[in-house]
Amino acid sequence: MLFRSGGEVVFVVLPFTDDYQQKERALAPRAEYWDRLLARTGAPGIHFEDFPSLSGFDCPDGCHLDSRDAPRFTRALLDALQPALAGTAWELEPGAPLRTVMRPSTGSDR
Repeated sequence: MLFRSGGEVVFVVLPFTDDYQQKERALAPRAEYWDRLLARTGAPGIHFEDFPSLSGFDCPDGCHLDSRDAPRFTRALLDALQPALAGTAWELEPGAPLRTVMRPSTGSDR
């Protein structure tokens, strides 16, 4: 239904570390879940392990980022999203300030 109504989906796996990483790999092997999800839906996906700019963040409890990393992570995520959103109503302007609110394009502003 989402796609039929013109919706766009990008699946994202956010950073996790330590025990969470071990549990995730044991309970939901990437090839069996992540790769199959993208193949079945045809939607783009961003997995933090595929983007050096999204890796290496501190997750004090294993699955939540340190709040001090928010600006750097947000910029890295927006940069990773740009190719996935290119040509869609949610295409991002390169280098847009983080405070910019994303809004769908009307089509007339392209």
